[in-house]
Amino acid sequence: MPEIQAFLDANPASPVGLAIACVSLVLIASISYRCVRGKPVFWPPTIDAMFVESWASGSGDANAIARFGGANNCLRVSLNRRRFQAAPHFPCGALFLPEVFGLEIDLPVARLLSIEHKRRWWTQVLDVGYRDDRGRAHTLSLRLRDPEGFRRAFAQVTVGP
Repeated sequence: MPEIQAFLDANPASPVGLAIACVSLVLIASISYRCVRGKPVFWPPTIDAMFVESWASGSGDANAIARFGGANNCLRVSLNRRRFQAAPHFPCGALFLPEVFGLEIDLPVARLLSIEHKRRWWTQVLDVGYRDDRGRAHTLSLRLRDPEGFRRAFAQVTVGP
């Protein structure tokens, strides 16, 4: 133990350099994983969008970890007649965070089930119900600056079971 303390005293930047190197390696692994899986690192603009909001907040219920975490002012939410998308902006979309928290949603509007306006603690949220690829029902709770705009756009799309 004295050897480690002597090394750290002689090289005070070593822990910082090690932390930067570790985060950089995880970032590279995350970007590589996304590329191999065909997932975008930077989400392209939604064509014919009826609703787009950047820097929104939200949380999901896709897994146990997602129930305890969420995205604060880093989600991009969009809706057009064909697709609903909610995903974190870069760099929030890196470091495996979308996979861990289940906050990367890109699905046809036919799989949207409902939206419900709720009040949680001191904020207003829209709970968006949807079915995943396996047919299981989930809820994405969104805190939007323009919830009425999303509700109007949602009312214009055909929602299926």
